[in-house]
Amino acid sequence: MTLRMAYANEFVFYALLATSFVCLQCKGGAICYECNSKANQCAPESLSGAVKGKCSRGNDYCAMYKKEPPGNISSHQFTRYCDSECEQKNTTYFTGGKYQRTKNCIICCKGDLCNNYLYDPCNPSSDVLQVKSEILIVLMLSLIAIKLKQC
Repeated sequence: MTLRMAYANEFVFYALLATSFVCLQCKGGAICYECNSKANQCAPESLSGAVKGKCSRGNDYCAMYKKEPPGNISSHQFTRYCDSECEQKNTTYFTGGKYQRTKNCIICCKGDLCNNYLYDPCNPSSDVLQVKSEILIVLMLSLIAIKLKQC
């Protein structure tokens, strides 16, 4: 291998590595499905009432939220929305008193349109797999860069 070829491979390696990091940092807000069961026909099992919306800068996460007050199912509320933070992928907590407990369930994720789950966030199925596009991009670019570095 010539010296020129070695420098070219090294340049490509660092260019791909830098591109993968920039790809993760340069994005504005995410693109998420948005809907609210109070305003329109929004249900956990369907995207028919949801619209694709561009989130404001800093809102890099998409989420689903369901509120289940005790009693009639018609009083349940469901929302798909943009969010600025996501500490845990799946969170369930209860509010209210001892006999009037309301179940609140949140599922959040990072990646465009990742809140496309078609199940109830309070009763998620165990076979759902979400692969994040950013992880795939970085992995592919890193593998290419490593392969070029070996040449």
